[in-house]
This record gives sequence, C-alpha cells and structure tokens, in this order.
Amino acid sequence: MVYLYVTARQLKQRDCTNRAFKLLIVSFERLVMTKQFLELEIDQVLELFSSNELGARSEVIVFLAALKWINHEFIEREEHIMSIFDKVRFPLMGKEEILACYHPPILPGIVKIPKIKRKLMNATCYVLAKSLGQENLFVELSSEKRTFLFEGEPIVLWDIYMYEPDKFELNRRTQAAIKIQSAFRGYITRKNFRERFAVATYAATVIQSKFRGYSVRKNIGSLIGSSVKSDSASNKTKDDVSECIRTPMETSKMYVMGAYNRELKKKGQNVIFKFDVKDKSWITVTKCPVPRHDARMVATEDAIYVVGK
Repeated sequence: MVYLYVTARQLKQRDCTNRAFKLLIVSFERLVMTKQFLELEIDQVLELFSSNELGARSEVIVFLAALKWINHEFIEREEHIMSIFDKVRFPLMGKEEILACYHPPILPGIVKIPKIKRKLMNATCYVLAKSLGQENLFVELSSEKRTFLFEGEPIVLWDIYMYEPDKFELNRRTQAAIKIQSAFRGYITRKNFRERFAVATYAATVIQSKFRGYSVRKNIGSLIGSSVKSDSASNKTKDDVSECIRTPMETSKMYVMGAYNRELKKKGQNVIFKFDVKDKSWITVTKCPVPRHDARMVATEDAIYVVGK
C-alpha cells in the first residue's frame, strides 16, 4: 500500500497516486502502526496530515502518529517538528484527549516547546468553551474541520502497541484468535444446549402424552362403568344411552362412548344422538357428512358436547 503510493508519486502518475493516497487515508490507523509509515518522507507525511478525511477515531491519533514519526529518527527530523505539529488540529479533540496531550507517552519535551505549548493552551481553551456551548467566543482559536471515518469507537489513551509495530501485529493476531475461540465456544455451547433441549422436550412430550391417555382412560372407567368400556357397548340402543345419562353421577361431567344405534339403517347407519336440555330428551342426528361411529359426548351442568369422527 505505502510502496504503491510512494512509487506512483515518484513516477508522477497522478491517477495512481490519488487512488493510493485515498487508500492510505481510509486505512490511516493501520498505516501508522506499520514500519512503512516511519519511512515516509516529510512531504508525504504532511500530505497525509493535511487531509480533511481520515480513517481514524480521533485527532489524537494524528498527534500520536506525529510523535511516532519524529521519534523514529529524532536527530534528522527534529527540524520538522513545527511543520508537522502545524498539521495537528488540536481543537478537534475532546477534553480528556487534549489534557492527555500535555503528558505524551513519548517525547514529553516536545510539548514544552513554546509554540507547541501555546497551541495546546489555545486548543484547551476552545475545547472547554465548546463543552459549555460557548465556542463562538473563541472562533479565532478553532481549526478546519476534519471527518473521522471511525469516530465514536472506543479508544485507549495511550495505546503502547501503537509505537511498536511488531507488538501491535502480535496483539492484533492474539485478539483475533480470542474472538475466533470465543465464537467457536459459543457455537458449541448453543449446539449442545439445543440437542439436550430437544431430547428433554421429546421425553416430556412422550411422558405427558402417556399420562393424558392414562388419565382419560381412568376417568372414563370411573364415570361410565366397566360395561361401557367392554365390546358390548356397541350394542347399546338410544334408550340404553339415555339410561346411562340419567344415572346419578358424583361429578358434573359425564362421558358417553359408542353413540351408535345398530337398529337404525338411515344413511348407512351413520347415526349419532344429541341431547335436548330443554326437553330432556335425545334427538337422532341423521344428516352426518362423514361416518361418526366413534363419538364422544360430554355432559356438563350447562350443555352437552358431542365430538365424533
């Protein structure tokens, strides 16, 4: 990336230079972590720092990049300190960031240079006034706006890995490995949980189904007696069924099985009965769309329900 930009610039290939420069801008934070950034010439660094759009989280990244570049070859680059820091837009920082600049992690003597110290003081005044909504009183201390592509993302003051590319690369790989391992463990945990939950759900369904069947059979046996459960129940007539209904029961519900009359020949013997609560009588239902030899009747205090198939 840096090699492409430097080569295109040397060959005066404007289109290639512009495309490579845009790539450097978008990847600004990654760029300053590399050894190639330290090898850039002063005019190339000034061009980067002059951009109104940077792939960074804050202006403090530009400040750190300036310190890092100067510190790499301090004796040779000491003369460029002011030209470099003129490109750092201190008023764009937050309160914590501008105050942290008074105690940089490297080259602490730079902030004691009168011109740089004055720039920091003016920027501090503007930033504090801006936090109170009074920045219009210090317009002359403001600076040109810059767009940060990663603004709002968390930032560490000061990130020591920024000054050691090898450690930065190692830390980046370690963080990536941690994320991958965490995601894999989460996947395995969710998979095991789903499998165990599915087994437990199936077991619960089987148990509940067996229990419901047992409860229904037990209730039917206790309500209508063993005679209804036997095969002779299919020979019951309408009067026999009515007699079962009129038999006193201890509960408010009554189940009648085998609502089927062998003596009636209508509609191919597809006959069921319904009970008229008002007249206290059974009525034959002859118009059945489908055979209903297997019917269930439930009598309550208010109504009688017939379900058949």
